[in-house]
Amino acid sequence: MDRRVQVDGQLRLFDLVEDRPTEPEMVIFVCSPLRASTVLGVEENLLAARLYCEAVSFVGKVPIAPHLLFPQFLDDDSPVQRERGIAMGLKLLERCDALYAFGVLSEGMRREVDAAGVCGLNKTIRFFPHLRAYVEWEAAR
Repeated sequence: MDRRVQVDGQLRLFDLVEDRPTEPEMVIFVCSPLRASTVLGVEENLLAARLYCEAVSFVGKVPIAPHLLFPQFLDDDSPVQRERGIAMGLKLLERCDALYAFGVLSEGMRREVDAAGVCGLNKTIRFFPHLRAYVEWEAAR
C-alpha cells in the first residue's frame, strides 16, 4: 500500500527516503506531545505521533510510542493514571536504543528526555521540530 503523506505544503514524505530493509536496526522511543487544550488538539497530536512512528518504521527502525498505547486504557486527565503511564513509558525507554523528540517539548516530554540522559541510560537523543526535519535528516544519511 502506498502511504505517501503531504507534509508542510509540497513535501511528499516517502519520496525523500528510500524504503529501507525490513530487518530493524534500532528501537526508537518516539517522544511527542499528547496533551492539548481541546479534544481536537489531542486528536491532532495523536495523528502526528502516528505519522512520526510511520516515518521511523519506514526507514527500518522500530518505533515505541507509549502515548499511542497507554491512553487507550489510562485516563491522561487523572493525575494518578497519568503518572502511571509516564512511569510505564520510562520503563519502555530503558529498552530503547535512542529517543527521538518531535515538536515543542511538553512537561511529560521533558521528563522522558531527562530520563534518557541520566540514570545510566545515556541514550542517543535527537530533537526534530517537525516531521520534515526528521525526513530530511534521514534522507541525508
